[in-house]
Amino acid sequence: MGTPTNSDSAITGDCTKSQTRTWNVSDNCGNPAIAVSRTISWTVDTTPPVITASGTALTLVCNPDAASIEAALGSATAADNCAVGTPTYSDSPVTGDCTKSQTRTWGISDNCGNAAVPVSRTATWTEDTTKPTITTCPTGGDLGSNPATLPTCDSVKAQVVSSDNCTGTPTLNCANPEDSITNCVVTRKFTITATDGCGNVSDPCYVTYTWIADTDAPIVACASAPIDLGCNPHVNTLPTSDDAARLVVALTVTAPRRLFSAKRNRTPAPAW
Repeated sequence: MGTPTNSDSAITGDCTKSQTRTWNVSDNCGNPAIAVSRTISWTVDTTPPVITASGTALTLVCNPDAASIEAALGSATAADNCAVGTPTYSDSPVTGDCTKSQTRTWGISDNCGNAAVPVSRTATWTEDTTKPTITTCPTGGDLGSNPATLPTCDSVKAQVVSSDNCTGTPTLNCANPEDSITNCVVTRKFTITATDGCGNVSDPCYVTYTWIADTDAPIVACASAPIDLGCNPHVNTLPTSDDAARLVVALTVTAPRRLFSAKRNRTPAPAW
């Protein structure tokens, strides 16, 4: 009996290849042996897998919780021309003072050792629980009588200086000014606050102005009764300016909400 001879099948498969070799032989009397085969398989893969990462918005609102940061960093899947598992990731430390950031990076290799290009997602957010500060608060003051220009929210805010530890220049807010009037004296009080980018509100700044609002002219009333000099008074008995100056005069000055009075006491006028 001779040596078995073999025949090989064609190679089949895409990634996972296989080929079969079959042996057979016959003895000198022509009796064939039962054929024996061996099939081998292997993977042909030189293409690296591709990672796709996803998550919520990478820029978060102020002071997010841990679950929101985790959702922003997200998760990833991998695709390969043959077969690949689930990517693994590593997270960087959180960096930054006010503006924080953290990066998650995924990587994976397929069964043939082809490494995917790493994919990263970086989440950023602002961590700020400190309220802003109003560093300059106007003093207000007395504007005198009937000022031509009255203070407004805009004119007061223009004098305010504020600062914040994190989010830049705060936004100034002015509550509706409160006016009160007592005896023609108007008092206007402003309440100013500053709000930073994370919604933290400063302590209030109070600014008070006063002025007199009086546009009515005073009224002068002469309290002296008429004096009857009779018929054909002698020239020497007619009153002169000096005599008039000696009259008792009562002046009544009337203005809105205030009453002023003054008396000038002089020597009584002569009786004519």
